[in-house]
Amino acid sequence: MNKKLGAKIGQGRLPYERGSDGVKQAVQTVQDTLANVSAVSEKIPAASVRGQYDLIHVYSEKTKSTVSLRVLPNGKYEFDTLIPEKSSKFK
Repeated sequence: MNKKLGAKIGQGRLPYERGSDGVKQAVQTVQDTLANVSAVSEKIPAASVRGQYDLIHVYSEKTKSTVSLRVLPNGKYEFDTLIPEKSSKFK
């Protein structure tokens, strides 16, 4: 997760400072979003997104961020990415 968040921060795609402090802040946002869920999307089929996994989006009003999770075959979830706003998948 740190590597993926660090890459997005480095590309300027997340509103955190570059470096370990920015990654720590992003990880904290992921944790806070998952701890304070306001909405969960329906399953988003892999065919409609980049990648090979179905996704779900979890949004928190508290963090104003969305965490995208991969739906794994064993019924578990894996971190996909952090979106610094409410996902367009929510109506």
